[in-house]
Amino acid sequence: MRRAHLPGELRAAWEPISEVVQASTVAGGADAVLRVRARDVAHLEETLERIRESADIERTESTIVLSRLIERG
Repeated sequence: MRRAHLPGELRAAWEPISEVVQASTVAGGADAVLRVRARDVAHLEETLERIRESADIERTESTIVLSRLIERG
């Protein structure tokens, strides 16, 4: 069984990664959801590798936003 990550540990690990523009803890199958900005797919792949290594992340799942339909607040 893997050790759960504490929110403060995740914040400390991801705050130095400038591509991470938002990070939130969530309920459900995932421990956290991150929003990252990348120039291209190669940059995204490199950023995901840094995210995984920074907090000993077991697995990531990515979704690419094609267009924003509504964004509030």
